[in-house]
Amino acid sequence: NYKISSAFSYNFKLALTVLQGDGRADLVRFICPGYSGDCFQRRNQWMVDHSARVIAVCNGQPSGTQNTIDYARRCSVPVIFIPR
Repeated sequence: NYKISSAFSYNFKLALTVLQGDGRADLVRFICPGYSGDCFQRRNQWMVDHSARVIAVCNGQPSGTQNTIDYARRCSVPVIFIPR
């Protein structure tokens, strides 16, 4: 039973959807009520804080994805890194 998470922005509200294997939403969590300068970073930290591991595709350049990988490592959350 794998869960797939998807982070998205809808009407400037950052949300995280966790899907069951059959595609049904198990959880929709609004992390920020609207856009702010740090809303994406807060969403990414929430995902790491609620994850057993992170699987990331990244080219190693400075980005939100790289910030999330670095945060996960600082929090001792295992990272499966797939180079781009």
